Amino acid sequence: MWISILRLLLLLLHILEVVIGASWEQRPTDVSAPVGSTVTLTCKVTGEPGFVTWNKNGNTLAVGTSVVSSDSRITVPVASKFNLQITNLQKSDDDDYTCNIQNIQPDSQKAVTVHLTVLVAPGQPSISINDTRPQKVEKDVVSLTCSSSGGNPPPEFTWTKNGLVLNSNIIVTKVPNGLSSSQLTVHLDYSDHLAPYSCSVKNSVNQNNPFSTSTQISVLYHPRITFKPYKDLSLELGSAGSLTCNVSANPTVNSISWTKDGQPLQTTNSRIDFSPASKTDSGSYSCSSSNSINGVTKPASDTATVNVLYPPVITIPEVYEVNESATLDITCNVDAYPTPFYTRWQKTDNSIQSNNNRLTIDNIKRSHKGNYSCISKNAMRPSGDSERIEERIKYTYLYVRYSPGSSNIAPVSPVFVGNSLTLTCSVSDPGYPAPTYEWRKVETNQLLATETSRLIINGVTLQDNGNYSCSPKNMMGRGGSSTVPVVVNEKPTYVGVHKDKDTIYNNRTGYWLQCKVRGRPEPLIQWYKNGKPLDTSGKLYRLTTTVLPVDTFSFLVTSQVYLQGSDRVGTTSPQISDVASYTCKETTSNINHTTQLFIYFPPTITPDEKEASIAGGTAQLKCFGEGYPVPNFVWKRNNAVISSGGRLTIHQTKVISVTRSESILQIDRIVGQDFGPYTCEMSNQFGKTTKTITLTVKSKPEAPTSLSSPKRSWDKVTLRWTPGFNGGSYQAFVVKYKSNPPNAGDQSIRVMPDNATEFTVSNLLPSMAYVFQVCGYNELGEGDLSDSITITTNGYTFPFIKETPEFSGDNKELVLNLDVNSTFCVKVKVSTNGGQSWQTFTNNDLECFDANVAKMIVTTNGVDRMNVSLCLVERMDVCGQPVSVRISSSSTPDLTETEVIIIGCVCAAILVALLTVLVCIICRRRNLAKQLPPQTSPNIAANGHTNIPPQKPPRGYDNTGIQGLDLVQTHGAHAGVSYINPSYSHDDYSEMNRNGYPPFPRHNGNVPIDHDSSYDPEYENEMNRLNANKSNYFNEKQGDISFTGSPRSPIKDKQYIDMSSEHRKGDLINGQESGYNTPDNPKPPKKVIYEVVV
Repeated sequence: MWISILRLLLLLLHILEVVIGASWEQRPTDVSAPVGSTVTLTCKVTGEPGFVTWNKNGNTLAVGTSVVSSDSRITVPVASKFNLQITNLQKSDDDDYTCNIQNIQPDSQKAVTVHLTVLVAPGQPSISINDTRPQKVEKDVVSLTCSSSGGNPPPEFTWTKNGLVLNSNIIVTKVPNGLSSSQLTVHLDYSDHLAPYSCSVKNSVNQNNPFSTSTQISVLYHPRITFKPYKDLSLELGSAGSLTCNVSANPTVNSISWTKDGQPLQTTNSRIDFSPASKTDSGSYSCSSSNSINGVTKPASDTATVNVLYPPVITIPEVYEVNESATLDITCNVDAYPTPFYTRWQKTDNSIQSNNNRLTIDNIKRSHKGNYSCISKNAMRPSGDSERIEERIKYTYLYVRYSPGSSNIAPVSPVFVGNSLTLTCSVSDPGYPAPTYEWRKVETNQLLATETSRLIINGVTLQDNGNYSCSPKNMMGRGGSSTVPVVVNEKPTYVGVHKDKDTIYNNRTGYWLQCKVRGRPEPLIQWYKNGKPLDTSGKLYRLTTTVLPVDTFSFLVTSQVYLQGSDRVGTTSPQISDVASYTCKETTSNINHTTQLFIYFPPTITPDEKEASIAGGTAQLKCFGEGYPVPNFVWKRNNAVISSGGRLTIHQTKVISVTRSESILQIDRIVGQDFGPYTCEMSNQFGKTTKTITLTVKSKPEAPTSLSSPKRSWDKVTLRWTPGFNGGSYQAFVVKYKSNPPNAGDQSIRVMPDNATEFTVSNLLPSMAYVFQVCGYNELGEGDLSDSITITTNGYTFPFIKETPEFSGDNKELVLNLDVNSTFCVKVKVSTNGGQSWQTFTNNDLECFDANVAKMIVTTNGVDRMNVSLCLVERMDVCGQPVSVRISSSSTPDLTETEVIIIGCVCAAILVALLTVLVCIICRRRNLAKQLPPQTSPNIAANGHTNIPPQKPPRGYDNTGIQGLDLVQTHGAHAGVSYINPSYSHDDYSEMNRNGYPPFPRHNGNVPIDHDSSYDPEYENEMNRLNANKSNYFNEKQGDISFTGSPRSPIKDKQYIDMSSEHRKGDLINGQESGYNTPDNPKPPKKVIYEVVV
């Protein structure tokens, strides 16, 4: 079914299309195309066009897409919607073409005619002249005609002469596809002679490739003179150039003549050369010539100008001198072409200027001295070049003549006799001309020199010591003189010394060494012993020195060293340590002399000692001693001489120095009997001595001795000790110390280096007593401690804190205002419990702060005590005395953590107590309930109550006399506490609200009390009975009945208050203790309901 509907729709569309017909999509338009190309005439419609035909001049070319013309070049492409296409266009195709559409409305649009234009390039042009004479004469008029045929559209004509387009005197005739022409009228002159006239043609076909032809005209004319390269020729001085006279004429001329400035030149050449150009080449040059035309001769001439250009040439003196206070007048002479347009004087620093060629300065001063320049400029424009400015500068130096200023002689160092001395004299202002210098010796006024500023004295002597003067002068006067002292020294020389080698006996007394030195200044003598400065303080040696003047300026120094001193056994006796090399050295010149002193001494030996080893090991027993001559060594044991052999070896004696030597006994593979004493015997011709060395088993070191402290400071103590026997092994040392009284545990420090016998303990506290001991240790462990010594470190003085620091509890700001250097920092300690405990305030792990900060924030809460101390930046544990901070209390202090904990504990204790009381009350009520006996119907008429209704009243209070509850805000002792104000129907209970009934909390005017509405007469009877007998209970338990919360029904919970007989103290009466208001006269007990609600 759907297919049928679709077919019906297509049919309707087709019918509608036929009815409506066709419409134009693209109408035909005129077309232009060149010969040989392909052209398409458009004819596009939409819809059903019916019959479509193309016609040309009434001849049908195509019907629909079928071509009926016999011309094979015509086609109608099927896909083009009736477009007519013609290939290989011919001139004959240029015509009108009509496209006819049968089925199109209105009828006026059915046929559209367009024109096809076939474009054709113009033909090659040709030029003809209307005058056939072979030669024309200037001022004749001729016509040139340019013709071209066959162009469609007609061509455009262009005339040129010498390549330049001509636009005047032209008449053009255009014929499409015919003969077109252009006529040019020319009035002949000399420039037309053989000038190329060209004619070109073009249309849209050859637009980019026009066709052209040319011709020439021969014209007779009289001479025309021109100059090359320029009529006005400008040449630079020294450059090469030429002036050429070009004569143009037809017929040509026979000769040329030249004149310069009216004077004939001996040349007939057309060119005059200037090589190089000179100033004399400037002038006016005239060139003349003539020819004949048709028997008429006519001469011609013209004049050219030659200018030789050159920049300014300045003439001024290089140097100009003028006296101070005179007048200066200098002229700058300038030669230039063209004439300079700018000439001026100026000083190099621009302080003086003159805008002409004359420089005049009145009252010349010294400040006018200096370089002056004359500057001149002209504008040069050589022919063929652009103009340029030539500037020339020439300098002259102006000297102002005046007398020299004050002189000064440079100080000179002392010189030695025989050397050369040079004195140099300078002046504050040398003046002009340059001064000469007059040198004199002041003491004798002797004239030494008169020319240069330097005085040279060769080979000075001591007599040249003195003062020398210098005085500068020139032609204008003399300057101020000056003097300088000259010191001539004499190098130290020995004039008497001790002999090089000397030997004495040890019993010699009063022995001395002597050294004499002469020189200037006074020689300084230093004595040395074995290369080290000799101690002449008087303990071992005594020094005497005498100084005598010689030859006026020199000194003779005698120095003597005596073997005398307070530390000698005999104050004047030699000792073996005196055997040495003694050197007398003059310290300023380093000259020296050495004497070797030998002293005969019997042998001396070091004290007895020990050596340790182990069985099977090796030991070396060393015997060291002194004596001169070198002694012989003998080893003994048990008075028997030991010889080398077997396990025993006596090494060759080792000579250490002139007086010191050593012998070694070596024992290998030690056995038990080897341990024990050995004797070393030393002897020479002056005596004999022995020493005992004991071989022992290796052990821990023995205790050091002689522990002392040579120096101390506030944080350091230096210790010194004598090592004990090392136990046979390499030993090191440990220092042990503690403070007294102790503020820390015992401290131990290993001594470095290991073999040191002096060590400094650092990082101590000032003004603190320390107990020190030293012990040695080896591979077997620590040995015994030395005797202890107590050393107190020096005190350290901290700066005084002048202003009391202040702390504000409101903004937690601590104001310091300390005036200390960067050596110190400030430490803050705070207390929050009145000073019972202190803690150091820290910020970002920093506990000592910059002492120069004026303010800082202390964030600790609840601070009630604070102090500050100055501490050392490098030792923050070393601080001065703390200074209390003035604290201004905060208006709203924060609770400290301790306070919060205390308050919490108190509140918890109170809560526990209340809970305990409550539990006791509840338990007691339960016990009472269990002890109550069974009851009959109570007699309550006596109390004014009616019988109990047979049914339960509406839900309310267990006591039916209570009609409602009011919350009353009390005052006085119970201010701020809400109480229940019950209202009773019976008069006996009307006053109960005034007796301080236990309070209940306020709940927006309504008390949420949930009671059982049932009535229990047995309970009420029992409560009346108990109330009558137990009235004193309330007096004793008043503190237990103040509570808050919702009351609970005693009937529902069956919890009663036991008012036993032992609590009764009397009947209920008026008063606050009872909690009830009763009449004064005794009455039967009233009903009491006591409810406890938590």
